[in-house]
Amino acid sequence: MKKTFQGLLIGIANAIPGVSGATMAILFDAYDELLNLFEKPYSFKVLKKNFYLLIGMALGTVGAVLGLTVLFSRFPLLMTCFFLGLVLSGVLGVIKKVKNLSINGVIMFFIGVLIILGIEILANISRNTKPPLYWFAFGGLFTSIAIILPGVSASLTLMALNLFFPIIALLKASLESFFVFSFPSWEKIVPVGLFGLTLSIGIVVCAKTMKKMVSRHQEKLTFLSLGLIIASIGAVIAELPISNHVLALPWEIILGTGLGIFTFFMLNLFIKQPPKHLG
Repeated sequence: MKKTFQGLLIGIANAIPGVSGATMAILFDAYDELLNLFEKPYSFKVLKKNFYLLIGMALGTVGAVLGLTVLFSRFPLLMTCFFLGLVLSGVLGVIKKVKNLSINGVIMFFIGVLIILGIEILANISRNTKPPLYWFAFGGLFTSIAIILPGVSASLTLMALNLFFPIIALLKASLESFFVFSFPSWEKIVPVGLFGLTLSIGIVVCAKTMKKMVSRHQEKLTFLSLGLIIASIGAVIAELPISNHVLALPWEIILGTGLGIFTFFMLNLFIKQPPKHLG
């Protein structure tokens, strides 16, 4: 049950622009399991061990695509602050992992910040053209890096590549076709299939690479993750949907952030001290 909750939050976070699923995995001490799952998705032993984590991720991702679009359209500030509260709560846990302050660590920290700034700059560039087919393939590879690398939002990366809304629209149209027992057109299937193929290959390769880096350069990766996470928090704050009329309703910011902090600590307590029948 606890792994399902972890996977649920990781899956939801992957679908929210500005929030990193890998960051959520680190905050809830599930990153190693995530790497093992992505490194050997074909292994029955690995799938069995991480079955509940995988189910949670699937439910979270699908639920985010189908449900959070509605919630964000109705309560954009409240929902954004909720996830902001989750990330803010876990930063202290990552900071505690820093043992020694070094020049290399500081450099890695600023590299992490620069990566997020680069993605933010790309995300702010307006693109109104329809993405070509090869761009879906490239987008899958690039997004796989974002999924594995802590602090980098996969959804924000897709937005930077002008693929977030096209993929959501294609997936929604395909699901609607299946619900009425109609096969989606090739114009919908091919781009999504190509994106999914390159995404899957990229995730396996990136997971293997990241696992080696974790074992050899743990301290540097901690600083890199910290830079990515802190810069991501700044990016989320900068993108808060605040308008003049919302400023009169600060309760949304307080309530959303408070719920996020409360949820993090309750889930963290549940994960560290689960009921006996779940332990």
